[in-house]
Amino acid sequence: KFESDNKSDGGGIAIRVKEIPATIFELKEIKNLEIAFIDEINIPEKLSEIKIETLKLSGKINNAEIKQIKKMFPDTQLIINRETIE
Repeated sequence: KFESDNKSDGGGIAIRVKEIPATIFELKEIKNLEIAFIDEINIPEKLSEIKIETLKLSGKINNAEIKQIKKMFPDTQLIINRETIE
């Protein structure tokens, strides 16, 4: 399912989760990934191994965690809680 969502022109993969499903890590490249976390945003290091063009996250997060995610995805357009991270 993720693979077909990723290839569609409709904008990519959008999920609402407590944690990222393991099947996401099977993809090599993701155009748009939108993850709505039910509670706190939790990004495993493993996700940074995937080339992601645009990553939209929503959920509870603090400034230190935002900086950490920014470091993990230097070449990705990051949008966290509807705010573009520069």
